[in-house]
Amino acid sequence: MISWVLKRNVLLIFTILFLTGCSLDETIKEGKSVLEKGEEVLEKGEEVAANLNNKVNKVTSILDGNIREVQNTKVFEEDFTFKELIDNTTQNPIWKNESGDYVTVQAEVNGYDDLEEIILGFPYSEEGISLANAGVFTSIEGAIKVNGQSQEVSGDAVLAILIEIYEKK
Repeated sequence: MISWVLKRNVLLIFTILFLTGCSLDETIKEGKSVLEKGEEVLEKGEEVAANLNNKVNKVTSILDGNIREVQNTKVFEEDFTFKELIDNTTQNPIWKNESGDYVTVQAEVNGYDDLEEIILGFPYSEEGISLANAGVFTSIEGAIKVNGQSQEVSGDAVLAILIEIYEKK
């Protein structure tokens, strides 16, 4: 019974293909072509979404006073700000005001060993003053992603890496 139903279905499919003038190879080629076009559209959509997210984050960063304060703070003993450092050493930085008293930046890093991503956390004092540059880096927290594995490290270590990349440019 099953083999007869299977034979009938296969015969029906080939009959339809024959009557429509399509060969099985042509149908497969068309299917692959449609699939490739769909993948291209999906990739372009992801690029557009990423660009839109970056633009929204830039506007949010400009409007948020805490983020602006951290971004415009000079990096300890350097002649550049945190914003300049992040913008010149990373791609797609995402600045967030986490809780009104804690600002984070997360960004992709390319070209420094196996380092893929950095995260820096900038706390605020109880008085609402940014501790981004309280004379030492010890108040800044950090994390990195290397070969897909996230690791907590000191903010000093993350900043040292970024400064090294910055100075090479």
